[in-house]
Amino acid sequence: MWKLAAAGGLAAGLLLAERASAQLSEVDLVPGSGDAKVTLDAATGLSWLDLPETTNLSVPEILSGAGGWVEDGWRYATAPEICALFAAYALAVPDCGSAQGGLTTGDVLSAIQGFLGLTADGGVLGSRVTNGFYEDSGDPTLVGVALLTYSVSFNWSGSLVQSDASLPNAFPNVGHWLVVPEPSGELVQIAALGFVILLARRSRHRNTCASPPPPPL
Repeated sequence: MWKLAAAGGLAAGLLLAERASAQLSEVDLVPGSGDAKVTLDAATGLSWLDLPETTNLSVPEILSGAGGWVEDGWRYATAPEICALFAAYALAVPDCGSAQGGLTTGDVLSAIQGFLGLTADGGVLGSRVTNGFYEDSGDPTLVGVALLTYSVSFNWSGSLVQSDASLPNAFPNVGHWLVVPEPSGELVQIAALGFVILLARRSRHRNTCASPPPPPL
């Protein structure tokens, strides 16, 4: 069931776009390639994979290693993480994980959909949709569905995050909400310090090995 949200029209869309541009940034999936297929949220430290990258795959396939996402450190976003993303940059859902979705007039989703990508695009008369599965309940028979949709012809935006809502099948217009946490600044500093210490030890070891033997007495 869709429930009317408090957000409204052009002003809300501009505010969300400003917030997204301040906190979200495009990152390359393949470093240096310029592909911009990852969205980094500076507010949470989570990197979100663009949803079109994982369409035509089922949840069991992802968890079994298809695409190499799990091996590369990606995991499914939880319902609270997705709801927080929607509330910050899109359209909050009234009851996270339930069948109640947010609904408002106007397009308030263009900014976030520009970052995360579209899994379906109906053009000037259809809907622009960012739709994906998530799995955080441990139930292998049902998976959660989270979507953002803007109806171009009717000029309304909707959001939904519903747990255990769908069979875990593969669909051409449904991706997967995958995230990877960014290391904290403290962890990065610790790693950098460890690297410097390692280099110093190797340098001392080389200098010791390279020292000439003492002259005979």
